[in-house]
Amino acid sequence: MRILTKSLALAALCAAGPALASQDTQYWQTVSIGVALPDGFKLQNEAVFRSGEAKGFYELENTFSVGKKVNKTVTVWLGYTFDPQYDHGN
Repeated sequence: MRILTKSLALAALCAAGPALASQDTQYWQTVSIGVALPDGFKLQNEAVFRSGEAKGFYELENTFSVGKKVNKTVTVWLGYTFDPQYDHGN
């Protein structure tokens, strides 16, 4: 009985081991430009290009934002993100 218990415990430990995942190095490039406007307003545009070794180029994301500085340390932003190339590598 003791051997059976040890064998079951050993089998459970082997089955509960971590899964091996393939490695995919990612490359994310970002281009961003911001412009200060009068009256505490700001415009910002950011483009993100994402690629990986396993999937190649898989995402293009563009974000356009308008900000309003409300005090010395706080700026409130409103923006829109357009993601026409998002396909999870398909």
